[in-house]
Amino acid sequence: MHYKRWARHGDPEVTMVKKECKVAGCERRHFCKGYCEPHYRRMRKEKALEEEINLINQQNKI
Repeated sequence: MHYKRWARHGDPEVTMVKKECKVAGCERRHFCKGYCEPHYRRMRKEKALEEEINLINQQNKI
């Protein structure tokens, strides 16, 4: 157990490293893929909207 902590964090006393959101100015805790929960959900929603718009544009070209 302690060896795994040492190998992962360099210190056997460390149990968990706290990561912050990678959006500038946001100090919330990391949720997924480097973002906090609100920023991650916003990113996913915007990506889904972009994909939908691209699909509609491709259908209109035909």
